[in-house]
Amino acid sequence: MIPKHLGQRLVLPAAAVYGVFLLCVPQAAAKGFTEGLVLCTESLLPTLFPFFVVSSLILHAPGNEFLAKPLAPLTRQCGIQCRQAPMILLLSWVGGYAVCARLIGDALNQKTLSHRQAQILLILGCCSSPGFVIGSVGGLMLGNVRLGVLLYFLQLAANLLSAAVLWGMLHPASANSGTCERKANTEHSLSLPKAISDAVDSCLSVCGCVLFFRVGASVISTLFSEKPALFAIVCGALEITSGCDTFAQLGGATALYGICCCLSGLGASVYAQIRYLGGKDLPVRVFFLSRLCNAVFLCAGVRLCTLVLPGTAPVFTSLSQRVIVTSRLSWDTVIVLFAFLFSALYKLHRKNYNCK
Repeated sequence: MIPKHLGQRLVLPAAAVYGVFLLCVPQAAAKGFTEGLVLCTESLLPTLFPFFVVSSLILHAPGNEFLAKPLAPLTRQCGIQCRQAPMILLLSWVGGYAVCARLIGDALNQKTLSHRQAQILLILGCCSSPGFVIGSVGGLMLGNVRLGVLLYFLQLAANLLSAAVLWGMLHPASANSGTCERKANTEHSLSLPKAISDAVDSCLSVCGCVLFFRVGASVISTLFSEKPALFAIVCGALEITSGCDTFAQLGGATALYGICCCLSGLGASVYAQIRYLGGKDLPVRVFFLSRLCNAVFLCAGVRLCTLVLPGTAPVFTSLSQRVIVTSRLSWDTVIVLFAFLFSALYKLHRKNYNCK
C-alpha cells in the first residue's frame, strides 16, 4: 500500500512522463483515443447508462425488498443490518464494479451505511458484469461462452472467500447497525429526471477514465511491441478491457490465467472509477488487499475446474499452440483394421518362410 503523502508526490512526475509520451508518439495516442471512443460508444454507454438509471430507480423504489430477499441472510451474516444492502449487492453483481461503487457511494452520502459496512459490500459486490465476462471475455475473446459463465460465477465465489479471509479486519461495529436501519426507513423514492442526471455524470466519469488509460496503454505499447507478455501485463495494470484482450491473443494457459488476473486486479482505470463514483468517504485500503486474495482464489478455482469439469476448458491448460483431439474408433472400423493388419502380417510371414 502506497502511503497517502507518497502517492501525492508521485502525481507530478507521473503526469510529466505521461505528457512527454504523448508528445513523442502522437500517432499511438490518437489510436488509443479512437479505440477508447469505440469502446465507450459500442460497449460501455449502451450497457452502463440504462443500468445506472434503472438501478437507482429500483434501489429507491418502495417495496423492492422481495427482489433481493435471497441475499438478506448473507448481508445479515456479514453484520450489515441496512435495508438497502441486499439490493445493492444484487445490483452490483448484475451491473458490475461501476454500479457497485455508485450505489455504495450514494448510501454513504445518505448515511445509511457505515464505513466498515461499505468496505464489506465493496469486497462482496465489486466484480465485472456478466455482459463483459460472459459476452466479451468468454464469447469474443476466448471463443467459449460456457467458459465465460464459469469465470463469472468463480469471480463471485472469489469475492465471498476474500471477504471471509479478511473478516477480522472488516467486522462492523454493532453500534452502527441500528443507525443505518433507522435512516434507511426515512428515504424517499427517486425521481426519473434525477436518476438520469446522476447517470449522465457517472457515465461521463467512467468514459473519461477509460479514454485516459486506454491512451496510456496505446502509448506504452510502442515500448513493448516485441515483448507481448510484458505488454499484456502493462495493459492489464492500466485498463481491464485492454488487458483481457491482449492476454487472450497470447493463447494457451497464459491467456486464461492472465484474464483471471485482469478480472481480479481490475486495473488503474477501474480504481479511478471506484474512487470517483464511491466518493472520498469510501475506504479502499482493505479493498486493495482483497483483490490480491481474489486473484489467488479465482486462479485456484479455474485450475480446479479445468481438472474436474469436462468440456473445452482443459484445452486452455496447455501452452502448446496445437490441440490434439482424441477419439475412439467404431467397432466395424476396428474389425476391418484388424483383418487388414492380420492379412499383411500373414503375407509377410509366408514370404519370409518361402524364401528360406
